[in-house]
Amino acid sequence: MVLGVCGPYCSGKNEVAGRFVDWYRFSEIDVDRVGHIALTRRKDEVAGEFGSGIVGSGGEIDRKALGGIVFDDSARLKALERIVHPEMVRIVTEEAGMRRGERLLINAALLVYMRLDELCDAVIAVDAPAAVRLWRALRRDGHSFSAIRRRMQRQRGLKFRSDRVDTFIVRNVGTRGLLDRRVNRIARTLGVAECRTENKQEYGSP
Repeated sequence: MVLGVCGPYCSGKNEVAGRFVDWYRFSEIDVDRVGHIALTRRKDEVAGEFGSGIVGSGGEIDRKALGGIVFDDSARLKALERIVHPEMVRIVTEEAGMRRGERLLINAALLVYMRLDELCDAVIAVDAPAAVRLWRALRRDGHSFSAIRRRMQRQRGLKFRSDRVDTFIVRNVGTRGLLDRRVNRIARTLGVAECRTENKQEYGSP
C-alpha cells in the first residue's frame, strides 16, 4: 500500500505521517528531503535562472538566499518549481518503485499539486482552521506575523484532495488523543490498524 499525506502550512501533516510510521509500520518518503536532493542535482540550472549570488562558497545552493528571491514573487517561485519539481517527481517515483510491496508513505505538502497522488492508493489530507495554523506557525517557526500570513496566502487555491484516489480528511485540532482516534479510524478503514494507547496531551489548541 502507498499512502500519501498532505496538507497546508502548519496543518500538522508530519504529526499524522509520524503516527503511520510509528504505529502501522509504514516507511516514509519525505519530499522535503527529496527537494534538497533535487536542488543539488539541478544546481547549475537553478544558478543559471537565479544568478551566482545564490551559490555558497562551497559550491552549494544557498537555500536562504534562494528563498529570499522566491518568497514574495510567485513568478520566480514558479520558475524554481519548473526546474526542481520534475526531478523531485522522478526521485519519488524511483524510490516508490524500489519499495514496491511495502507499506509506503509519501509525505508531501504539495502531493496533489505535484501529481504524486498518482502513485498512491489513498491520500490523507490534514487540515486545521487558519487561526490555529497561524498560532502554531508563530510558536514553531519564529517568522513574523506578516511573513506567515504571506506564506499561508500563497497556498490559497491549492488542492489537497485527490480526484484520482480516495481522500481521507483529518481535521487536526484539539487534543493528541482526539487526533489519535481520527488517525486510527482511517487506519481501520485502510485495513492497517493496530490497537494503540491514546495520548491525552493537548496539541494544536490556542
